Amino acid sequence: MGRKIIIVCILLLITGCAEFDLYIKKGKTPVKLSKVLIGNFEFRNMAYDPYVSNEYREALKFEFFKREVDAVLISENGDSSQELTEKIPGIAAKYKGDIFIRGIITQRETGFLTDREIHSSVNFIIYSSEGKQIGESYYYTVEPAADESVKRAASGKFVKEFLEHIINR
Repeated sequence: MGRKIIIVCILLLITGCAEFDLYIKKGKTPVKLSKVLIGNFEFRNMAYDPYVSNEYREALKFEFFKREVDAVLISENGDSSQELTEKIPGIAAKYKGDIFIRGIITQRETGFLTDREIHSSVNFIIYSSEGKQIGESYYYTVEPAADESVKRAASGKFVKEFLEHIINR
């Protein structure tokens, strides 16, 4: 009995407490993915960290690169979601992209110093080259969003599941 508890605890430590979900509308992804355009990531947190958003974009680009998919970082200059969806077709045509991805990173802290809890989530929002939202994923963890392990895990999980969806559809 004690051995089983130890094994379960070790598995929890190894896997962490992260959750992931991905949904893509049926028939909306391109037949062949040649280039992914990565837009800005919005960081919603009371503590100012100007680099977190760019680090997520770079981690996402690296994960696509590891899987031999061309990815380009695009800057939309702080446009609202509505303005962005109107601009995606032009951006996609300019860079010859099939998919446009933007993100939202949220971190909430509760409690006092001794019992502080952190909850972070990363949303990857997927658009077609026509500017229509075709999918979204959600990564949740109890680690700080700025941790390198969270950036790698969220980006890696998203790219893996996204590419599997395209291949297996």
